[in-house]
Amino acid sequence: MEHFCLLTVENKLLSSKKEVSVNLGDDDMLSKYDSDLIAATQTVTECSSLIGALNYLGSLGWELAHITPVRIIGGTSNGTEEKYLMKRRY
Repeated sequence: MEHFCLLTVENKLLSSKKEVSVNLGDDDMLSKYDSDLIAATQTVTECSSLIGALNYLGSLGWELAHITPVRIIGGTSNGTEEKYLMKRRY
């Protein structure tokens, strides 16, 4: 059985700061297997770099499945955003 999560890294225009977020989808499904994993995975938002976030998730057993780059135009961000689909086998 595999579970997936979506790591999003937003690069703000004219800033070196990165905003990292993670979406675990239906937490109820994953929590049946490992509530500690959920808590550990959610702390990836404390990472300040893309490589740090990917290395951290890799240390928890998540593997990279797909990358989707997105360019954000307008609004308050005016930057780029990468989405990393991660998977983990149980």
